[in-house]
Amino acid sequence: MEPIQAQNPNPSQPRPMLEFGEAIRICWKKFSDFTGRARRSEYWWWCLLCVIINMVASFIGKILSLGNIFTMIACLILFIPGLAVGTRRLHDTGRSGWWIVAEGVLTVIMWIMAYSVKSMVYYSSAIWIIFYYIVLLLFLFVYIVVLYFSVLDSHKGENQYGPSPKYQ
Repeated sequence: MEPIQAQNPNPSQPRPMLEFGEAIRICWKKFSDFTGRARRSEYWWWCLLCVIINMVASFIGKILSLGNIFTMIACLILFIPGLAVGTRRLHDTGRSGWWIVAEGVLTVIMWIMAYSVKSMVYYSSAIWIIFYYIVLLLFLFVYIVVLYFSVLDSHKGENQYGPSPKYQ
């Protein structure tokens, strides 16, 4: 992949934060690229865009009385680029992108369990309830760890995932 930005004339000094439009262009250009690194600004601008798009999609769905169909379509469109930028963000801090997969798997398990608990209230046993809370605690732990990794600064220089886009 060719670099999006020109080379930094002074690699010891970080580049300025990416602007919203530039960050979104990078994310769309690398929408399925799970290699390399992503700066904090790229990742968080993408997160903001996802929140805005989902709010607008939800609003349109409510206005047109179509339920969550627009929100689901938006989530499907934003899913792969979101995984890719999240993985690249973790790579920028020197972490594996598998943390994103763990978070996603636990999210799906939590959704399934949350919806099945409603119907299993009458049939639930203590083991099921204990298992539910163990998964919930594991989910919260992984979510907080990924959030912590996402706010960390970039590693200066090159790491096993490539050169730093901030100090390059």
